[in-house]
Order: sequence, then C-alpha cells, then structure tokens
Amino acid sequence: MAYLLAELVKQRALNTTIDKLKAFKDKNSKPSDSDILAMLKEEINSYDNGVYCIFDALDEAPELDRFSIINHLIADLPSKARMIFTFRDLPEIANLFREQQNARRLLVTGKGEDLKTYINRVFEENPRLNRLAQQGPRRDEVVETVIKRAAGM
Repeated sequence: MAYLLAELVKQRALNTTIDKLKAFKDKNSKPSDSDILAMLKEEINSYDNGVYCIFDALDEAPELDRFSIINHLIADLPSKARMIFTFRDLPEIANLFREQQNARRLLVTGKGEDLKTYINRVFEENPRLNRLAQQGPRRDEVVETVIKRAAGM
C-alpha cells in the first residue's frame, strides 16, 4: 500500500498528505497500515475521474503480502480506485478474489506462436545463443521446452 501511495504522491499530492508524511519523517517514524490507507483514500478521492492501478505479477509477491493487498485494497479503497491484478492461474490467489464481491475475472493466456516468435527473435539478436542453436536440433528443443513450460503464461 505504501508503494501505491508513493506513486500517487509523485504524480500529484494533496498538501495534507505531504504534511502528514513530513510529520512522520520529523518524528523518525513510519506510518502504520491504517495511516497509509487513510492517506491513500484521501488521495484517490481527490481525483475527479478516479485512479487506475495495475498490480503486475501478484503471484510473485510473498503469500502474506498477496492476502493483505487483495483484502485491504479491494475492500477498503473507494470505488474511484479501479484495480487490475495480473497473476498466474493459481487456485490460492483465485480463491482470494472469489471472496470479493466487486472482483471480475478475465483469463488471459499467451499463444505458443507468440512465444515462438519471441524466442526466435532472442536467438537472432544474441550471437552466442545463435551459434549454440546452430549445433544440431537444440534450437527447436529450446523453443518447444520454453513453450511447454510457459503453459500459456
């Protein structure tokens, strides 16, 4: 949550938020989660058309942080905050979103052909990889293995 507040403050901060943050700094302390949440709400409500937040790779965040992010942000932020979360299709994350009434799910997967094009371009742009790939069927093996392990990611 602190990161989201920092990003909003960088773009356009209310004087009250800046004053509160300075007060914490002057006291050599850090704001609590509830302090950050209150400032975040105030900042978001100051935007006429709302705020769009994108949280990429939620599955790569520590498990406790995932729970906190989803529960605090979705449940506690004003409706002006529109959020998009990207994550691998993991049941433990999907279940957290099922509990949220306002959450909608859209499954997006990569196509094998897109990955194949990307990997071939990486081979072409990297002379060392390209030389390695010229030695037998390695290139095809690498491409097929990466596509298989990506599993539509």
